[in-house]
Amino acid sequence: MINKNFLTILLSFTINVFTFAQQDSVLAKVGSDKIFVKEFVERFQSVPQLDKNRPSLFEKEKNFLLTLIAEKLFALEASELKYDSSDVIKYSFNALKKMYLRDALYRSIIQNQPVVTEEEMREQTEKYFTRFLLDFLFFDDSSSALMSYNKLINGEKFDSLKSKLSINMPAIEVGYNDFEPEVGQKIFQLKTNAFSEPIKSKGGWLIFKLLSKSVQSFTSKDLNSTLKKIKSEIIQKKNDERIINFYKDFFHNKKVVTDATLFNSFVIKVFNILNERKKANNLSDTAKVYLVAQDIYKIEKDFGNDSLYLPFILFDKNPVSLKQFIREFIFDGFYTDNIDRHILAAKINSRIKTFIENELLAREAFRLGMENLPDVQLNIKMWKDYYLSELIKKKIIDSVKADEIEVSDYLNSKNDSAYLTEINILEILTDSLSTVQKVLSELEQGKDFGSLAEKYTKRKWAKEKGGEFGFFPPSMYPEIGSIAVNLNLGEVYGPLKTKDGYSIFKLIDRREKKITEPDSSSVNKEQIEYKLLTAKITKALIDHTIKMADKYGVEINKDLLERLEVKDLKMLVFRYMGFGGQITAVPLSTPFSQWFYFWNKHNLILP
Repeated sequence: MINKNFLTILLSFTINVFTFAQQDSVLAKVGSDKIFVKEFVERFQSVPQLDKNRPSLFEKEKNFLLTLIAEKLFALEASELKYDSSDVIKYSFNALKKMYLRDALYRSIIQNQPVVTEEEMREQTEKYFTRFLLDFLFFDDSSSALMSYNKLINGEKFDSLKSKLSINMPAIEVGYNDFEPEVGQKIFQLKTNAFSEPIKSKGGWLIFKLLSKSVQSFTSKDLNSTLKKIKSEIIQKKNDERIINFYKDFFHNKKVVTDATLFNSFVIKVFNILNERKKANNLSDTAKVYLVAQDIYKIEKDFGNDSLYLPFILFDKNPVSLKQFIREFIFDGFYTDNIDRHILAAKINSRIKTFIENELLAREAFRLGMENLPDVQLNIKMWKDYYLSELIKKKIIDSVKADEIEVSDYLNSKNDSAYLTEINILEILTDSLSTVQKVLSELEQGKDFGSLAEKYTKRKWAKEKGGEFGFFPPSMYPEIGSIAVNLNLGEVYGPLKTKDGYSIFKLIDRREKKITEPDSSSVNKEQIEYKLLTAKITKALIDHTIKMADKYGVEINKDLLERLEVKDLKMLVFRYMGFGGQITAVPLSTPFSQWFYFWNKHNLILP
């Protein structure tokens, strides 16, 4: 029997709920835009901060704010140049915007927290602290289990049947939480000496007999933490029921079809690309093969504009073009571990079904005006500014060239200090944000980087070496190299979003190779071109940022910045969106603060 004093103890504990006031003070003005404390703190604490030269926390805060200011300056320029209509904003960013709209709709459905009664808390808590002493029968298949179950129903004794089956395992003591909830509930409902119906397990089938039931001992601390968990689980279960009921009502009688001809053509193009990649990389039959951004551009080119803008998903109003679907398709990523064309078609068809559901949900959120909700607007603006700023940075970077004359002048320079840098890193490369989260967590716990690389990295040629690259010029992997070359030895950076996935890397060695001869045959011109190009790009970005700062104006509230209580959590925070989807909670902005130190207006403070 369960102790009746249990309820008295239960009701003597409460769950504390903390709320935080919105931080709406202005930390900086950037032209007509503002950076509020709320955005700054959220973004600073949601990404690992670079430890270059081991700066103080205030230095990190200042450098991060300057990175955000540069981002806002570029975004203002991009808006002025009408970059809002670019493909990146029109498709990729739009997919992100819809995710926030769906999340807002989800939250509106479960906005009012369901009531958790004392009775519900009592029942669930009783289960949590219940221990069972169980005897059991084990079977390899369901037919044998069902046959024995029928014998028990017809009066055969449990012990007699156990003896006939030559099962010599002793009774076991387990807790309610050692089972899946459905199984635990079945065991909990048994009376002493009663037996269960056959229950499927990983290894076969089981029939349990309850010998006794008791309440395990616990401390007040155990109970307090358990109560919080129980309440959360009850709320989640009720919310899940709300969503299921919403789905039934919302999708009832809604039917949307796709253009079969375009679908089949898309499947064939994806099949050809992934099949070629599998053969080229000599991948096993069960290896995952990923579709990447470059593949999408190839698919779009193969279709041509005439086909790309044809209606593909045929909603009654505003059908979705093939191009819109393709761009949003790659936004969520796609891979398969089976290249069979029929299986691939089924997987793509499943993704289209999800796309249609998500599109209907986003349109419903838009119809209800949820894009005007303050939290939705703030998040959408944050991400839009980031996307726009990246477009401007790309424009600047693409405009910079290192010509033959500059390379030649460098080679023929009589300066004895002509060097080329080579670096060596360990890297963990993955396509999965959840893997990124695991890696960062395990690194924070002090686990060895190389061991984690052997376990998690998808770069096969480096996997066996613990993710080690060996010495290479930064130009060989420019996205990684441009950052790694400026790290301190032993320093870890990441995640960095690259064309190959999310990269986390650690600088383990650096060396300078002196150029002793101007003879082009003895010097890798590409390395020199990269060194010159990197310096020119950095200068171009700095010069452009200063120009924009002068044009739009920048004011920093230094007093407020100094008073801020911000934590350097050294972790990457993710946001799990309503109706499915996971993204980083904030954009992963590459540090860029050096522009400010070349700007001659250092002491501007907000009134």
